[in-house]
Amino acid sequence: MPCQVWILHHIGIASVWVFFGVFMLHRLVVTVYRLVFSPLARFPGPRLAGASSLYEFYFNFCKNGKYVFELSICDPTFYDKLYVSGSVRPTESYNRFADGVDFDGSHFLTISHGLHRVRRKPFEPYFSRLGVTQLEPTIHELMDKLLGRFDILNGTNTVVRLDHVLTCFTGDVISRICCDSPTDLIDDEQFSADWHEALNTIVRSMPLFESFPWLIRVVRLVPKAFLTWLDPRSQLFNDWKEMAEQQVQQIKDERSDAAKTRTHITGPKVTLLRHLIHNSGLPEIELSTSRLVNETQVLLGAGTIGTARVLDLICYYILARSEVRARVISELNTVMVEYPQRKPTLSQLERCVYFQAVIKEGLRLSYGVMRRLPRVSPSVAIQFRRWTIPPGVPVGMSAYMQLMDPEIFFTPFEFISERWLPGHVTTQMHRNFVPFSKGSRNCLGMNLAYAEMNHVLAALFRPEEPRFQLFETEESDITLAHDFVVPLPRVDSKGLRVVIQ
Repeated sequence: MPCQVWILHHIGIASVWVFFGVFMLHRLVVTVYRLVFSPLARFPGPRLAGASSLYEFYFNFCKNGKYVFELSICDPTFYDKLYVSGSVRPTESYNRFADGVDFDGSHFLTISHGLHRVRRKPFEPYFSRLGVTQLEPTIHELMDKLLGRFDILNGTNTVVRLDHVLTCFTGDVISRICCDSPTDLIDDEQFSADWHEALNTIVRSMPLFESFPWLIRVVRLVPKAFLTWLDPRSQLFNDWKEMAEQQVQQIKDERSDAAKTRTHITGPKVTLLRHLIHNSGLPEIELSTSRLVNETQVLLGAGTIGTARVLDLICYYILARSEVRARVISELNTVMVEYPQRKPTLSQLERCVYFQAVIKEGLRLSYGVMRRLPRVSPSVAIQFRRWTIPPGVPVGMSAYMQLMDPEIFFTPFEFISERWLPGHVTTQMHRNFVPFSKGSRNCLGMNLAYAEMNHVLAALFRPEEPRFQLFETEESDITLAHDFVVPLPRVDSKGLRVVIQ
């Protein structure tokens, strides 16, 4: 028996060493391939970044999203040549960019150019300029509700997290577009503070899941009760997913019942989900519950976080700079004089030149998606100066680099709305203004974001505005400091806090 134990013990040790040796040999072969034989080996850049993705993981996760230099192209003149429309050439997404975030099948993370086009097309009528114009009554209705909440708080010296408020507003707007039973986040007494923090938590976790995509598969196996015990806020995500599942399943069941009885399907309104399931003409394989649930979560999340973050920035700078605030109020007086009895249209607000300059500067400093958005040309080589990028090779550019280029935008880290006034704008500024990206995969919700920003800011800073005053909020609480794919302020920020006087 002792001899058998000795043999088994040494066999176990030997197996560990063999496994370790094979693993190290594999990593050595991969590293040599990447640095010597890969199609990207001849391109300039940090050799460590070329050797291992752990280099990127260190900056994105361990350094809280500080990886702002990478193997990508930094040439403002090339942006329009990389992010092109489908008529120029097909463009695919990079599969690694999509891996690990648990939204497989959504149009945003679809790799294939053709399939992406099929999945995105049914959304476009809802987010077109015409579609968004038809949503203005919904935006006005929610704005009235929000102003009613502010009236109650007026003069109470209650400290309000305006960033929470704005997240509630954008969340309620996008849910009314998508769902038959939308959220009412604005009605929550604390302006759904847990929801705001939960969204930020998942955003901060994205670099970890992006670097180790297998982790999300492990998390799926953990019982919900245990996750809730670890962090009670995680139940919000369970509720969010379950809400999306209920919305999708309800409409699918309705379609099934209608098919059985051969009756015409009717509903209170044609929400986006209802349109997808009943009227989009998508093949049945594209209407699986799991895919539509992921699609719904992406639309709700992206439609909430992105616009709210820009509004945070703009509200801070209007409140912090009395001259900006006075000029905005003065200009809005022409279109908001009869508010709320008569509400201006988006077209009317767009004629307020300085007001639009403030919005545009806020968009510039919000960066959109801060991380580079990798694109793949599946069949055509891309020429960049003397380098030929072979088909199938992912290459990306960062909106951050475009929007913060000091040769195009003087003192780029400063909020200077005057730079967008007539007589100051150059063609290079227009070229570099890419907060919504460009090409066939640009931001679907661009028109909606502009409409929300215009109507929200006009209502908050009209001549008879709620008298907001900043409360213990500094610029560093608002400016974006971390790249978690979605940029966020410093991790210890206390948010955009105001009192209503």
